[in-house]
Amino acid sequence: MIPNISTPDNDIIVGFKKEEKTIIKHLIRGSKEREVILITGMGGLGKTTLARRVYKEKAVVNHFHKRAWCTVSQEYDCKDLLNKIYNQVCSKVAETEIDSVAEKLRKSLMGLRYLIMLDDIWSVKVWEELNIVFPSCDNGSRIILTSRQESVVSDAKLICLPFFTIDESWKLLEVKLFKGKGCPKELENVGREISNKCKELPLTVGLIAGLLEKVTKSEQMWREFLLTLNSHVTFADGIQSNDAIELSYMYLSDHLKPCLLYFASFLEDERIEVSKLIELWISEGFIIGMTEKGRVEDEAEDYLNQLVRSNLIMVSGKNYDGRIVSCMVHDLVRDFCLTKAREKIFLEIINMEKEWDPTLKFTPYRICFHMHSTSDNASELVPRNSSIHTVLVFHCYTPFYNASWIAKKFEHLTILDLEAIRVYQSFLSEVSLLTHLSCNKSCMEKSRSVMIEAIPACSKELQTWMPSSFDDVSTLKRIIAFNCNHSVGSWLDNIKKSAWDIGNEQLGVEERLCK
Repeated sequence: MIPNISTPDNDIIVGFKKEEKTIIKHLIRGSKEREVILITGMGGLGKTTLARRVYKEKAVVNHFHKRAWCTVSQEYDCKDLLNKIYNQVCSKVAETEIDSVAEKLRKSLMGLRYLIMLDDIWSVKVWEELNIVFPSCDNGSRIILTSRQESVVSDAKLICLPFFTIDESWKLLEVKLFKGKGCPKELENVGREISNKCKELPLTVGLIAGLLEKVTKSEQMWREFLLTLNSHVTFADGIQSNDAIELSYMYLSDHLKPCLLYFASFLEDERIEVSKLIELWISEGFIIGMTEKGRVEDEAEDYLNQLVRSNLIMVSGKNYDGRIVSCMVHDLVRDFCLTKAREKIFLEIINMEKEWDPTLKFTPYRICFHMHSTSDNASELVPRNSSIHTVLVFHCYTPFYNASWIAKKFEHLTILDLEAIRVYQSFLSEVSLLTHLSCNKSCMEKSRSVMIEAIPACSKELQTWMPSSFDDVSTLKRIIAFNCNHSVGSWLDNIKKSAWDIGNEQLGVEERLCK
């Protein structure tokens, strides 16, 4: 299954026409040997957007038997990435050891003319690890890489993206603001002056367009906007990407700023499920002014749409009625969010795979663990801290045998979110004692409650580690289970019945299917 990797919201076709034609020519008219094409350029220049255009070009789609698109980034799990490619090639998941996944993928591609798109490669080592998986069958197969560094591969056909021309910068600004209808004549001159401040970077143009979208479309108001830009000393030689991100953040409404900074929790280039994001925002109390059930989710969705219109967040998937179901954040925007979150003591990210920093002070209210595997020494490394009210654990692909350390280290938690983790009864018993836990701090849910999102999609041993009840937590309000099988569904029914039998009629049970 080919992922939905672009939408009109963030894939506006402006610029790089020459480069696009060159890449397509390499793809469908080049040598019979397997070839690698490397698209390079600085951050924010449009490498991924160009790759998307080429990837979904009809002539390219028709030329290859199989295609797959994956984002690599600085922090990546090789097995997970190979599984994603295998899933697109064979429409199934190869849940085995990494060597077996690589071999299965290699055999599946053998004899086929394939196109593999690897977005955001950061190092030679990563490419060498992945390169050996893709067979050379002398049938015209191709691999496209995007990277900020030319040195990641030595034997590729190099496409080095130039900066936008002045005319291209203006065209992109015009398209984003007027959606193809054309700019009124009286605004064109000042509009071109504004676009000239953007240093010919598409990301910067998009961010400035997001700011200009909020300004009345009149020459006087646009002139005032230009004067504001010119008044910033740092913009004397033009606006860099980081400057534009800072400016966009500064002009956000106060209630949107924490919602944006929360994107620092997720990995680079990660496709974020909107339902999960909104659940977290609501749990944190970010959504204000709504008290009716259903209205809070609608308000949160409006917050997201405002961030999209500001061009700070990119849409990566929509459903049939046009609502956003998944989104992404550019890595430069994520870097800004992480820096700002740390600066404001808002959030700290702990990557358990990297060397631990013993000088780290656990001063923020929120902490996010990125755990590609279970860290046996985590309980010793993380000091007890009562100021932490939110713990998020993302990207853990192995069982949490020892997860009770979270409950012991952060005893005053109000929000605990566990993503894709198989936890065991001992941990759930510990969690049940954390009476401060809250699934939702909005006005509509004032009493304490527990949110559990740690139910695995499938396991034959489910009944051995699931507790029979949560009777000892009288304030339990909601259990949410994602992608659960029949046995989990039966367990949830028993939990609800047990709670109702002791008078806890507020408990709600939700079963959700993640798309």
